Parts: sequence; structure tokens; C-alpha cells
Amino acid sequence: MEFSSKDYARFTPVNSSNTYSPTQGQSIIRFQIPDGNKYLDGSLLRLNGKIQITQATNNPATNITQSVMMDALSGVHSFIQQITINSFKSQVVLERNNNYNRMVSSLMMSNNDESDFKTKVGNQSLNTASVLNTYNGLVNQGGAGNVSFSIPLLCGIFNGSQPLPLSSNWGVGGLSIEFLLCNPLDGLYDLNNQGGGGINPSQTASFEISDVSITAPIYTPSPQMSQQLASKPSGVIEFMNWSNLYNVIQSDNAVVSYNLGLNNVVSSFNNYIKTANLSSVNNGMANEDIGLKSIVYGKGGVRFPNEYKSNVVNDQRTNQGATAQNPSQSEIKRELLTSFRPYARCGHNILGLGKDTIPTYANGVRYDSISSGVDFSNTPYSYEIQSDIQETTAVFSYFLSKKSLMYNQQVAQVV
Repeated sequence: MEFSSKDYARFTPVNSSNTYSPTQGQSIIRFQIPDGNKYLDGSLLRLNGKIQITQATNNPATNITQSVMMDALSGVHSFIQQITINSFKSQVVLERNNNYNRMVSSLMMSNNDESDFKTKVGNQSLNTASVLNTYNGLVNQGGAGNVSFSIPLLCGIFNGSQPLPLSSNWGVGGLSIEFLLCNPLDGLYDLNNQGGGGINPSQTASFEISDVSITAPIYTPSPQMSQQLASKPSGVIEFMNWSNLYNVIQSDNAVVSYNLGLNNVVSSFNNYIKTANLSSVNNGMANEDIGLKSIVYGKGGVRFPNEYKSNVVNDQRTNQGATAQNPSQSEIKRELLTSFRPYARCGHNILGLGKDTIPTYANGVRYDSISSGVDFSNTPYSYEIQSDIQETTAVFSYFLSKKSLMYNQQVAQVV
């Protein structure tokens, strides 16, 4: 692609408000990026603003309690329940990312290590690998005033290899982006797991976001490139897409199955939390260790993509430090990492691939590293796990697939 210029654009919400909050104001933030003969670089798009933890009286949380907290690994992402991205021109849904906050909690630990949390990630999203550091930054400093953030959007459509065309003639026709803020009980929790003075802070606390904007680089194609694009008023745009489904497990030997209705599925992963810990005093964004023992994935009742069962290993000769009490989960961790990117490109993470003292908080698998993915449109997806689950446990399942937007001057359709 040949571009003649690169500009940085700032967009403010179309539903303008001084603050956005699930309890004190509007819980939805809407943006519109108009169509134009330009390209949007989604990988560098940022949601900017300021966040403050408040009580129901709209006072800073530090005036009342010192134990309210957000998930340290997710940071500001933990307050976004859902992101919906539409074509501005046709209003076709390009991506609807439900339970976005829980997806990010797995993405963060699988793609960043402690040094990342101390630098680039922590500076953008207020994430840290330490609960105390996040608490000091969010509550101790934020109680006296708002804390600034600038977060990337970890949606599939914004993280492709090519910029997104905004033209109504040869692109998506502009974008409408909608953020749904989460319930305070999902985004906040009691750091001490108790309510001081008989008051549970996570049940009386809330949060508010202000000075909100979206910034992103905008590229203008060269005259020659513009002429070529104008001569092709119809075409296909390929992009990545995250989908989410929810289920529960009630035993230590369980089968999870979905009719996805998706084609071109590249990978999937699952994370877990006891249902009792959702919307409670506990951290609702936490990826809980279920004591995973083995897992086998299936497609239409047949083992796929692996023809074997992935197990934890108790043999000390296989992995130094692996014992019956502290088994090796390296195989399952490796498969989880590949659900986010091909193994050759896997880099920083805090899963501790060679440290079996760090449990696996999620499981995942990659179906296709070379072509366009695997067709699950008419074939059930499933996996069977053995674990230490004793209580009803929620399963949040995420699927990364390739989508295509077919467009012409009259209509656009996602397939």
C-alpha cells in the first residue's frame, strides 16, 4: 500500500457527557468514525480518559474505604463489559466482543511479563503484576483525583496485519464503536475480602470515566492508489473477530460443547471462575486455577486438532521441579499460548512455561497456523477436561475467527 500522508485523529463520544459510570451517569460510550477515502490503523488506536473510584455519594473511594480494588492484570480493561463495532454506513455488526474484560485478563498474562507490566502495559492500562502496585496507583493516587489511561483495544478487527479502509465506496463505510461499562460488582472487589466496619466496599463503590476520546493514525492513500481503489467499487475485506460463549461446569470430569456457527476458526481458549465469585466481594476478573489434569479437544465428536489427550506430568524426569503435588503443566501452557499467536511468535508471558509452581489459569488450542482456519459452521466444537472442580464453575470461551466483509455501493455483508 502506498500512502501520501499520515495524520493523527481524535474522536469524542457522540453521546457527550462529563462522566460515564454504570451508577452515576451513562453506562454506554458511543463513538463514530466517519467514512472517508482513508485508512485507519487499528493496532495503534487508543481509548483515552481518566478514571476514578467513587462511592454512591460520588465521593472518592479513599474518603470512605481503602480496600476497593480492580483486577491488577486487566487494569482499566476490566471496566469494559462489551465492545460493539459496526459499519457506520450500513450498521452491519463487524464484531461484538462480549465479556471483553475477562478475555483481556487471559490475554494480558499470556502476552506480557513482569517487565512489560512495569513499563508499556502499566503506563497504558494501569496494569501491574502486583495487586499492591495497582492499588497504590488507582486508589491512593486516584482518590485525590482522576488517573489517566490510554488503552489499546484488543479486538480482532483492530489487530490485523493491514489498516482498515474507511471509504464508503471501497471500505467499511466508517465505524460506530460502542462501549458498555460493567457492573461495579464485576469490575471492583474487596482487596481484603471483607467490609471494614461492616460495610462491603465493593458493594457500595463504583467508578466513573471522564475526558474520554479515541485517537488513531489515519492514512491517506497516494493519488495512484486512490485511482485504483475508485475503479473497484466492490470487493472483500478480511479481518479477525473474537466471539464469546458462556457455560458452567459442575463436576471434575466434564464435557463442554457448543454449536458455534463459525467458519474459519483459527483458535480458541477458555478461562474459569467459581460462579459464587461473580458479582461478589471477590475479584470477578480473576482466572481461577481449577487444578486442570487433562484435556482433549473435539470437532464433531472426533479428537481435533490433536489426536491425543494433553496431560499434566508428574514424572520429575520430564520437567525439573514437577512432582505429584506440583505437576508439570508445560504442555497445556504451550497450547494456551498458541491460541493467541503461532508458537514461533510467542514471547513474553507470566505463565512460567518452565516454572511449575505457577498454575495454568486457562486452556486453549490453535486450529490452523497456515491457512484460513477451520469450519465449525455445521460441526459442534467440544472439549473434555478432568480437573479438581468441586463447586459450580463458570466457563468463558473465546473463539478467534477470520471474517470477510463483502461490499459494493449498495450493500455490505459479513460472512
